[in-house]
Amino acid sequence: MKRFANAAFTFLFLLLISTTLNAQPIVDSIIVCDITHDIPADCKYLGDVKIKDGMSRENCGYEKKVEEAKRKVMAAGGNILRITLVRYPSTFGRSCYGLSAEAYYTDDMVRTRKQMNIPEDTISKKLISDTAQYALLYFYRIQPPEGPYVTYHTYVNGKKMCAISGDTKCIVKMDKEGPAKISAFLEQNVEKELDIKFGKVYFIRCQAGPGKRYIKPVLTFQHPNKGYYEYSIIPD
Repeated sequence: MKRFANAAFTFLFLLLISTTLNAQPIVDSIIVCDITHDIPADCKYLGDVKIKDGMSRENCGYEKKVEEAKRKVMAAGGNILRITLVRYPSTFGRSCYGLSAEAYYTDDMVRTRKQMNIPEDTISKKLISDTAQYALLYFYRIQPPEGPYVTYHTYVNGKKMCAISGDTKCIVKMDKEGPAKISAFLEQNVEKELDIKFGKVYFIRCQAGPGKRYIKPVLTFQHPNKGYYEYSIIPD
């Protein structure tokens, strides 16, 4: 009886570990697209997904809300998240992002990605190990710069990181997971939030554009494939 109890406990423990280890890859395998993408006719519509903006400022960045939506899609048995509306934070209104989306299921992820012209991430595993206890942020700006030729600094959680001008690139190693504020300042402060996960790479394209009166930084999170290509053509 004792041997049976020990065997049962071992089985449950291994099952729990396996479930924990496999949870993140399942979420990462979900196709994320927006309203500009047409869903192939052979995909099954499962229903709408609503992510409220909420009142708390904790865990309310865009990436965090997308992760929440992915988990809802997974719970519904789907593997495609189509974002139809993004509700942005505002100074005198909502404090967090909110999403409206749709959940779908496809029985062939590779075929559907090709039909929708959505590239797979073929770069991240070349740059970092899945088991790495850190993440990498790639900041860059291409010369000739898009927008006015100005220099500004980028910040991560308020700490100065990279001076951005024409043909700039730098790598920041992140030793802490969780929400991180990526910001830059010229005439006005521009701030975005990333949900940092170990074993991941993030490409931030830095530009400049018109602000309220003069010039403001423009920070864009790029898909790793496109970001790596743009980053790699900048001279060392």
